[in-house]
Amino acid sequence: MGGFVPARLQELRSERGLTMTDLATAGGIRRHHVWMWEAGVFSPSPASLAMLGAALDVDPLELVAEIDIERPTVYELRLRAGLGRRELGEQIGVTRRTVYNLEHGEPVRLDDAMLRLLAKALGVSLTDATAAVARSRLRLQLDNPDGEG
Repeated sequence: MGGFVPARLQELRSERGLTMTDLATAGGIRRHHVWMWEAGVFSPSPASLAMLGAALDVDPLELVAEIDIERPTVYELRLRAGLGRRELGEQIGVTRRTVYNLEHGEPVRLDDAMLRLLAKALGVSLTDATAAVARSRLRLQLDNPDGEG
């Protein structure tokens, strides 16, 4: 899973000819936060990441490293939707820890009803949600071929 890339935010903002103040105004966020994110002092929350993406007219995942935008995992879809783990868990009726496990490809029992709720919460089709769950599990296997973790 990738993390927020401060230089990418600065690059996208500069490409669009925006000042930090312009971006903050367009995104409905504080200029100080834009400065802190670009400086790498801290990373934006999923909700702020979504606001930055909207203000820059890009997929929020473009601000995150090592992301295949065309084949997102559950984690990446959650970021794109601007949801925290707790918020997603509340929408699908599970704990924040269960969402974490789901994102990291750990075994989580998902019935059809929960998958439909997941798709709705993430703003994707049932097919896309199911594929994202499968990709999350696959990444775990690729990252830990011996099952160590």
